[in-house]
Amino acid sequence: MIKKNKKIYISDQLILSVIPFECASIIENHSDLVVLITSNIKSSLQLEKLTKYFTNRQVIVFPDWQILPYDHLSPDKKIISSRISTLYNLSKIKKGLLIIAVQTLLQKICPYKYLYKESFLIQKDNFFKFKNLISKLEKIGYCKRNEVKEIGDFSIKKSLIDIYPVGSISPYRIFFEENKIFNLKLFNINNQLTFKEKESIVVMPRNEFPKNKDGFDIFKKNYNQFFSKNMEFNKFYKSIFEKKKFFSVEYLQSFFFEKPLSTLFDYLSEKTLIIYQDQYKNNSNEFWKKITERYNLLQKKYFNIIIKPEKIWITTKELSFFLKKYCSIQIVLSKDTENKNSIKKNYKKLPECFMNANTSEKFSFLKNFSGKIIFSLTKEDCIKTFLKILASENIYPKYIKNITDFNQNFNYLYIIGNLYNGFINIKRNFLFVPIKKIFPNFNQNKSLILIKKNILQKKKNHLDKLKLNDLIIHIEHGIGRYQGLTKIKTASIESEYLVILYAEQDKLYVPISHLHLISPYIGILEKNIPLHKLGGGSWNKEKTKINKTLYDHAAILLDIYSKRLSQNGFSFQINEKNYKLFCKDFPFKTTLDQNDAIKSVLNDMKKSIPMDRLICGDVGFGKTEVAMRAAFICVSNYKQVVILVPTTLLAQQHFDNFKKRFHNWSVKIDILSRFRNETEQKNILTKIKNGDIKILIGTHKILLKNINWYNLGLLIIDEEHRFGVNHKEIIKKTYSNIDILTLTATPIPRTLNMAMTGIKDLSIISQPPQERLKIKSFIEEYNPILVKEAILREISRGGQVYYIYNKVQNINNIAKKLSNLVPEAHIKIGHGQMKNTELKKIMNEFYHHHFDVLVCTTIIESGIDVPKANTMIIENSDYFGLSQLHQLRGRIGRSNHQAYSFFLVNNLKKITSEAKKRLNAISLINNFGGGFTLSNKDLEIRGIGELLGKEQSGHIQNIGFSLYLKLLKKAIEILKNGGEKPLLEELIKKSDIELYVPSLLPSSYIFDVNKRLFYYKKLSNVKNKKDIEKIKFELIDQFGKLPLPAKNLILISKIRLLTEEIGILCIKSNGKRGIIEFDKQSTINTEYLLKLFKQEPHLWKMENSIKLHFFHNFKDNYTRLKWIKDLLKNIK
Repeated sequence: MIKKNKKIYISDQLILSVIPFECASIIENHSDLVVLITSNIKSSLQLEKLTKYFTNRQVIVFPDWQILPYDHLSPDKKIISSRISTLYNLSKIKKGLLIIAVQTLLQKICPYKYLYKESFLIQKDNFFKFKNLISKLEKIGYCKRNEVKEIGDFSIKKSLIDIYPVGSISPYRIFFEENKIFNLKLFNINNQLTFKEKESIVVMPRNEFPKNKDGFDIFKKNYNQFFSKNMEFNKFYKSIFEKKKFFSVEYLQSFFFEKPLSTLFDYLSEKTLIIYQDQYKNNSNEFWKKITERYNLLQKKYFNIIIKPEKIWITTKELSFFLKKYCSIQIVLSKDTENKNSIKKNYKKLPECFMNANTSEKFSFLKNFSGKIIFSLTKEDCIKTFLKILASENIYPKYIKNITDFNQNFNYLYIIGNLYNGFINIKRNFLFVPIKKIFPNFNQNKSLILIKKNILQKKKNHLDKLKLNDLIIHIEHGIGRYQGLTKIKTASIESEYLVILYAEQDKLYVPISHLHLISPYIGILEKNIPLHKLGGGSWNKEKTKINKTLYDHAAILLDIYSKRLSQNGFSFQINEKNYKLFCKDFPFKTTLDQNDAIKSVLNDMKKSIPMDRLICGDVGFGKTEVAMRAAFICVSNYKQVVILVPTTLLAQQHFDNFKKRFHNWSVKIDILSRFRNETEQKNILTKIKNGDIKILIGTHKILLKNINWYNLGLLIIDEEHRFGVNHKEIIKKTYSNIDILTLTATPIPRTLNMAMTGIKDLSIISQPPQERLKIKSFIEEYNPILVKEAILREISRGGQVYYIYNKVQNINNIAKKLSNLVPEAHIKIGHGQMKNTELKKIMNEFYHHHFDVLVCTTIIESGIDVPKANTMIIENSDYFGLSQLHQLRGRIGRSNHQAYSFFLVNNLKKITSEAKKRLNAISLINNFGGGFTLSNKDLEIRGIGELLGKEQSGHIQNIGFSLYLKLLKKAIEILKNGGEKPLLEELIKKSDIELYVPSLLPSSYIFDVNKRLFYYKKLSNVKNKKDIEKIKFELIDQFGKLPLPAKNLILISKIRLLTEEIGILCIKSNGKRGIIEFDKQSTINTEYLLKLFKQEPHLWKMENSIKLHFFHNFKDNYTRLKWIKDLLKNIK
């Protein structure tokens, strides 16, 4: 039993090692929840991670909102979700640890009763009225969407309800039969398909306050009582309900309740043990100082309509009062070693020998130590190598998972965990030593992001993204504007049509079976594009012109392709055993996109044709691992690898990462950049020539040097868009017959074109790590208050900031200005004109969080990964290119914290139209994997001429990039088979099918128009029966059982597929009869037809040897469709 109000004394140098160990021990010896109060948010996160190394009990952080007091930004939805679920489940945690920062503890929270009253349980096989569930979800703040994408969304799909509950990792699909829940399944947020059955869900409120009618009624009453009624008040009051917030409504949450807000202490049981530091009062007072400053500032700004701090936070005095009510342990940071309660008497620092680099002294001490020794390693510390070194010293440690295994009968143990400092426990006679204390220069790990299995569907057609009045193009009629879908009855049969508006207000109604004729228009200055006239001649003239141009362009591309095919490459062999061992060393779980890319690369390398593959994926999505596996295969075949990168910083990062990744393999890796002097460079060139160096990483210096390779097999180009035309010409000449792998987040137009037409192979990695949040982007005029708040918001949660200023001559002044603006921040400078050693030192210090803000040029565009850097401010952002902005933004948001990017300009009204388009594109395309989309956007902004020259650019302007690409692919396909044909006619070719049955996806089945359009387009593009079955499965999984019109649509798609395979021009059927018209080149089973004529001659009639008439009594329309499908199947 732990005594009440016990004090323990500890050196601040040991706090991040001893406290996690002590907390783990305390959890085991206490019967209820243990709460650890830390000095700040950063410490909370560090201690959570460290304590988990020592215990398998539940260790959780109660997250802070991670915004400034009275901030205009709202907390991220995932943070709110985590807070609500933690509070809800707190009473259920026994023998666990809750970690909370002082500033988070001070903040008042939603009343205990609100959370439990508004939450409810959904169970499989229980009765629950469909409508009641919808009203309950709306009442507790869930938002109705067409498709569930985020926490707090729900979607209605006839007999299904999709919901993304607060506190859940994945969304749920609830299957109803009448008013009974017959199934519950988790589904994937990207492809919307289910993957696992569940028995129940607890649905908690979406917000920490009731955002519904009742809540707003209480808000009105409280607001009226609190503030005087004046014009400014009315304006602000109105803004709350119109969702045009002056600042975050979360700080007004007390107005949404009749009763006062709670504190965390209201959620804790009497048996809770609290551990806190003696500095908590100082921490609390410091935070209250910040609150008061913000309150006084904003009170003037918003005309006295700011709620008083006492309504939102508890005081230091109140905090002390609450702490006295609980059994507690106070941590005193002191040098007093004589105090009898001091745990410093039980703990001491490692001896002096661990402070120097003499390894033999350290091993001597370890061997002579009389008690147990626990080594701490990280997952990236090359455990096998370290264990071999220990074995050479006759030290053989046994692996333990956590502190519960500590008492095993072994003198040497090791644990996976990145502890900061070692220590000796005198009382229990054991020594704890991290690997870095033995080998200070040993590679240390970076924080791991656990990547959940996540299937991502690549939607290659974009009709589902259409908005009303978007430009689209019909192959037969030209450019018009999309007007939505509409239903039309013909001969009492209802069908759905896509409506296109043309010149002179004419409208074209396109049957859903003809959507293969429709493409979205992508061109330049879309607003100024004139619409074609239905029946007019201009479109026909354009079609004639484009035919020849496309074949000429296709011939050029095919020439490039054929030259590549004619070259003799090397067919790489794969040693499966070694390759699997190499893959096993990868500390992450590969995503499915990564797996697809890796599989494609390996298949390319096995061929004797030189590989030319583009891997497109955003920063941090795993392109480098694909390259590493390709490099491993190459060196395993006794060939060399060269990795070409645009900057010295990126070269250094790749060098460090490749060294770490290949540590268990005898592969010599080196780097050629301006960080190397002339002597070192000559030495490297010699080793390349004799084959000692297997992997060389470098900048454009590699291209400029006359390198004699021993046996080069693979070129990897990272960030291709950063290399100039001359560099690419050198690459073409020097590396023509070796395998080439190109990595990029934003491919340049020419590369993009070659990839999209199939001349260059393409793999897209668009799947992010599961825990990653989308970056919030803001386009603002420069404002010192905004800059100050952005920096303070980040450093207050223990993060770091990139401040991009691209003029070296003035960068020191900018840093001084920021230091005066935010004196709390530790600021340093980095740019390309610094000495190599100095720049390397600055970047290393920033990575290890020795300072808070890096004021730098775009040199960090391709730089080191800093997981704690989650805010970026870019001055004069209107002067940057689109791909450059995307690359820069990719430097942040690389952990599970909300990241913010601020694109600042001096005057929004005075920036150029191109700059406006770039900034709008970067803010709108904020989805994961957006680099590929941005390249297409860049195509529009900069002009298609940059892709193919002025002549082709003119044609693309007239028909749109999307259709141009489709026609170009067709031209290449036709030329490959020999001869030329009219391209548009080739695309139009489809069998004419008229079966007079309702065949559509009813709006009562799929409410979302764009979703219906997506599946119509998908069905019109199917290539085989397997594709149709997959679509059918997706529809049933997402929307429930197929209604009859949808069943008909699926059957007709199968019939259409068969007609195209056989070569049928036309098939018509109504009632009891029908006709099939064959093409002269049709491939049919004549023996089967003759058999039918013999058996039932009255049911069949042949006309002109190409028309087959049939007569039959059908039970119903669906039976008729099945009969026709079976007939076609048999005559195929």
